[in-house]
Amino acid sequence: MENLGHQLLSVTGYDREALIAYRIALSWRESERVHAFCEDYRAGARQDIEDDRRDLAARKTITAPTLVLWGEVFLGRLAESPLYTWQSTFIPNAQGVEVAGGHFKPTGNPTNLTGISSLNLTMISVPAAREHAG
Repeated sequence: MENLGHQLLSVTGYDREALIAYRIALSWRESERVHAFCEDYRAGARQDIEDDRRDLAARKTITAPTLVLWGEVFLGRLAESPLYTWQSTFIPNAQGVEVAGGHFKPTGNPTNLTGISSLNLTMISVPAAREHAG
């Protein structure tokens, strides 16, 4: 797992201009922005989990066509695929593609995403999942 963590922190392979844009957008000089980042992470660590548990207990599902993308270096090394996780919980009809690279797919592997976008457009004709009866 250490290699995975190291890979997540690496900026190797990112376009210089993209990194500059990220650094400008993610400026830590504005206290409101720092607060918003902290609240987002705090929600992911607690509130989002509580909400997900409630929704799972109520057997709620997402009915919109959904394309799940994940980086093989970021989540592709887990015991179960991110697609399986979504299909077995909230999005039974999700489609998905593992993309070479890490967490930030658009800047880490933009060429690979070009072909995948056409798959996303064809998903509109996929029948939506129905919410399970309680």
